[in-house]
Amino acid sequence: MRVVVAAACAGVLAASGCGTGRTSGLRLSSCTIGAPAKPVAAQCGDLAVPENPFDTGGKQIPIHFAVLRATGTNPKPDPIFDFAGWGSAGVEDDSYLASALSTANVDHDLVLVDRRGTGRSNELTCTEPSDPTDTAAVSVAARRCASRIGPNLRYYTTTVAVDDFDRVRAALGYEKIDVYGESYGVTLGLVYLERHGSHVRSIALDSGSLLDVHIFERVAPNAQHALDLLFARCERDAACHDAFPHLRSEWSSLRAHVGRSPISIPDSTAKIDEPGLASAVEELLAFDKWEIPRVIHLVATGHVAQAAALAGPNLETGGWTRLAYMHVVECTEPWASRRPTEMTRLAAGTFMASSQRLSAEEQTATCEGIPRGYAPPGIGERFHSSVPVLFLQGSEDPADPPANVAGAHHDFPNSRVVVVRNSGHGQISWPCGGFVISTFFEKGSAAGLDTTCAASAAIVPFDTRR
Repeated sequence: MRVVVAAACAGVLAASGCGTGRTSGLRLSSCTIGAPAKPVAAQCGDLAVPENPFDTGGKQIPIHFAVLRATGTNPKPDPIFDFAGWGSAGVEDDSYLASALSTANVDHDLVLVDRRGTGRSNELTCTEPSDPTDTAAVSVAARRCASRIGPNLRYYTTTVAVDDFDRVRAALGYEKIDVYGESYGVTLGLVYLERHGSHVRSIALDSGSLLDVHIFERVAPNAQHALDLLFARCERDAACHDAFPHLRSEWSSLRAHVGRSPISIPDSTAKIDEPGLASAVEELLAFDKWEIPRVIHLVATGHVAQAAALAGPNLETGGWTRLAYMHVVECTEPWASRRPTEMTRLAAGTFMASSQRLSAEEQTATCEGIPRGYAPPGIGERFHSSVPVLFLQGSEDPADPPANVAGAHHDFPNSRVVVVRNSGHGQISWPCGGFVISTFFEKGSAAGLDTTCAASAAIVPFDTRR
């Protein structure tokens, strides 16, 4: 374990003038972000940063951001910075926070940032392999992607991304900030706290894991546990049990069927195989778990088209990751590893055994062509900070359950873990989540928070239509 030492600047930003509040000629202009149906007024800008942080005179890339000014008449000096999730571009993808954190936005600016390699911050993409299930084709595609982008691809890691965020903070003139991170945004938030903790007033971390947890390797046992909890809830729920009295046996029969022979999806060339079924159930566990009993029943009883309409493209064996930064992170950072031996060991006896095996094979092939990224020594180790930290976890999250933040209070003595009952991934999607997070930012402390809503916020009736 390491201890965070307060300092004006940290890491590669030490020579950039961070913490001075200078705007570096930064210009903001009025903009509208979000979906056309729900436009959000903001001020947008771009900050030029070195693509290679160790070559400040080399190629520069833009870091795009949007500032939603506090709506109240007496705004506080600390804004809320949003760190977006895996594969997301913060400015457009997280514009919903204008509504979810509207209470906090009365007194605090809200700052959304496109992480380097996404959105308008020099998005870098890879062309999909000719056959995503062929490891040789995957390796070829990875090599071509790395060759086309060039050697600076290695600087699209979490560490460099959070240093970009701190450059934006300094350029906008903020001394202290509050941080909200969801999913991968929790990883970003923790790394930011470790490197730039002197500039953090408080940090709310939604549906993530501590830095020493190998998230992808633990997905299989975590998802199996979440599914077991869901099956037990359905059996206790009169309406669900009446509609699907043989849910466990239908699930077992369905897994055996797709293991022997994939099921064709009507009016499509796609088929449901064992990895595709596992992927669909994992995704539903995260975001739409109340549909799972019905989806299983529909497929098991031959109503495949209806099930496909509910589960969407997740029923098919997944494609290759498009965003290049995700490959660099997965090939570099311990938390994102997919070590074949660990994947096999932890997935044994779970419904995700075959999908985890394919996932490990794909990452191994990808990393044959993607360069290892820049990460400082000790990346992935736990650390200590006295900054107030709020963890929000879904009790049935298949990726980042409460167990993934076990021991957090030892590392963060001013922290609190709030578990949202029956919930999957992303607690801010519930009004309770927005309320608790906004209250936390107003108090600047996790002590004494009213979290009673977490016991019932995510209790959604099962879809029992036959």
